[in-house]
Amino acid sequence: MWARTPTTSIIRGPIPHSSWPADGCRTRVAICVPNRRCRSWRMLRAFDAWMDSYPREPASVTPDIDDTCDVVHGHQQLSLFNAHYDERCFLPIHVYDTEKSRPVAVVLRPGKTPGGVEVRAHLRRLIRHIRTRWHNTRITFRGDGRYARPEAMAWCETNGIDYIFGLSGTKPLARKVDEAADGIRTRRAIENLPVLRGYTETRHKAKSWDRERRTVARIEATMLGLDIRFVVTSLDVGSAEWIYDSLYCARGQAENLIKLHKTQLASDRTSCRSALANQVRLVLDTAAYWLMLTVRDAIPKARELATAEFATLRLRLLKLAARVVETTSRVCRGMSRSRPDPRLARRAAAARSLTGEASAPVRPTYTSSALQSTGRQAMKSRRQSRAPRQSRCAATSIGPKKTHSHE
Repeated sequence: MWARTPTTSIIRGPIPHSSWPADGCRTRVAICVPNRRCRSWRMLRAFDAWMDSYPREPASVTPDIDDTCDVVHGHQQLSLFNAHYDERCFLPIHVYDTEKSRPVAVVLRPGKTPGGVEVRAHLRRLIRHIRTRWHNTRITFRGDGRYARPEAMAWCETNGIDYIFGLSGTKPLARKVDEAADGIRTRRAIENLPVLRGYTETRHKAKSWDRERRTVARIEATMLGLDIRFVVTSLDVGSAEWIYDSLYCARGQAENLIKLHKTQLASDRTSCRSALANQVRLVLDTAAYWLMLTVRDAIPKARELATAEFATLRLRLLKLAARVVETTSRVCRGMSRSRPDPRLARRAAAARSLTGEASAPVRPTYTSSALQSTGRQAMKSRRQSRAPRQSRCAATSIGPKKTHSHE
């Protein structure tokens, strides 16, 4: 797909390995739509963008895996009725590196809770691709209770991968923490506190598990009763309070990133009938996420927009009116003086970190008065070029050539 415009010539610059000049180049936008033999995980090259964002192999990473409800508007492929959401929907899996707010992978899947074999397959594909470049990185997967499947946990333990997953409470598990729960409940009542929270841990083996695993309980006593939450982990270090509050609860940021992806980049707009086409939509939405993230990373940390949401960046940096005048020698861009953060907009426009190229020279941004004078000069030069040759010679005080006749 080719688009040749003055504005895209300024933004994109010359195409690598091309003979087209920058001021008259063609801007290339390539979208590769895979054939039906491609699988969803092979299509997702967000792996490479995520790993390229690290200057070197990290010592450890903690990917968060979660799914979200994507309501459909018809009978698309893979759409199923989900009784929990009371909707016909997809449940795509989102994987994020929440420490850096970067997406790792987004995969379209049917609207049902993933089973143990499916969760294991997703983790195996993730690890297989990560290990092609990061051989010594310690990986810890984090997710809610839907991913605490015995097949997934057994595979992680066999392959040296750590995990921390939410765990549904059961009566046998609750009996193991009764003593700690009674102590917290009694202490709250004696001291007349509105809320009292405590932590404990135990070893637990469910019927479907092949071994005992470390289980951490968060016990919260309030005036309304007792609330107990459990997590299961392969980590053998850290206190129960650190495991739950500092490590597991940090996965809440992944839910914020999913909300950001859906509401501000429209990743839930999967209205095509074909599942492959909807997967391509998710890939493009993830590419848009990376573009907005690159713009935000180019903003100095002292600015308030350095931590702004994508909708705010779109309103204050991207959706700006401009006047473009194309002359023979240059393209002039004029913007309003009252636009928000003019210096920041020029700095963000000069960032070229997506392709890894050297920063291009910042083109001058003209005010409306300078742009009008430039436009008047361009119109004047065009009028002079259209004038008769005699008038042009008279204006420059150069007379016509004299012809000498020899008698």
